[in-house]
Amino acid sequence: MDGAHLYRISLKNFRSIDRKVEVRLDSPVVLIHGQNGVGKTSLLSAIELALTGAIPSMERADPDYKKQLLHQGAAKGNISLELRNLEEISQPLDVQITSENVAVPIILSDKLGKFFSERCYLPQSALTQLLTIYQESDSRVDSLLSRFVSELLGLDRLDALEIGLEPVRDLRNARKIAKSYDDVDREARRLDGELERIRSQLVEVERLLAINRAAIEPALAALGLRMPGDDIARSELQRALASSSEEPDLIDLADKRRQLTVLRRVAAQQARIRDINPSASELTLRTAQQEADAWRTRYQSDIDAALVSVRGYTAILSWKLQIILARLLKLRSTF
Repeated sequence: MDGAHLYRISLKNFRSIDRKVEVRLDSPVVLIHGQNGVGKTSLLSAIELALTGAIPSMERADPDYKKQLLHQGAAKGNISLELRNLEEISQPLDVQITSENVAVPIILSDKLGKFFSERCYLPQSALTQLLTIYQESDSRVDSLLSRFVSELLGLDRLDALEIGLEPVRDLRNARKIAKSYDDVDREARRLDGELERIRSQLVEVERLLAINRAAIEPALAALGLRMPGDDIARSELQRALASSSEEPDLIDLADKRRQLTVLRRVAAQQARIRDINPSASELTLRTAQQEADAWRTRYQSDIDAALVSVRGYTAILSWKLQIILARLLKLRSTF
């Protein structure tokens, strides 16, 4: 857009606006639409206050109107209006609002401020009167007053647009005028089906997410962690979990389990040893020794005689084996 013009306005806690609102104004036509009480008039009043330092339409009704500009219950508010291609002002027009004061450091010159107040802004009451005059001027379309209202508000272009759109009120005519209507209609139905499919998938994903959340939250609580509430916290949790390795802890746990098994085995052996009665063991040992001595006394003479007999047979067997070995050696030398 060429020439000096409004570029953007940002305001917070001003009149009926209780939050931060930012509106781009660098367009040939800016349409402000909304229900009653949402802040349309407040937005226009903020522009006028930033440019001229006053709101004459409110001042005529209440000279002490500036104490009512701050949104009820707010501690402070502000307006920031950016202009473009205006040599005398190179920075945003900032207005600071409190319950007691309205600070407007920079405003337009008297000439530009007067131009804006007289030509660029109509109070809602005056605008309503002009629209009423235009609507009631059907019998006097060529009157100077109705032509003035039409030119001032650009209603002739709006009427031309309405007349041009009249044929498309009927859907059948719209199909004839717009050759691509059927293609667009088919594409719209396809996109509706795709949207319904994606919605079904979203419902299923949300169901699985609820199940997984119920399983994950106790595990995170056991680790001293909390379920992340947004993507940034989720990414940080993933990095924290990825940076910690469980392998050293698992190896240490396996080693401790082996040590525990050995300790249990040793403890079992110690328990069996503690259960042994030393007196009974000594008595058993003496009894076994006595039985061994008695057996040896009874059978020792028989054992000695048997050993003597075995030695005689062993000598004869050894002599016969030597004769057989000599004959075998002789036969081997013959062949």
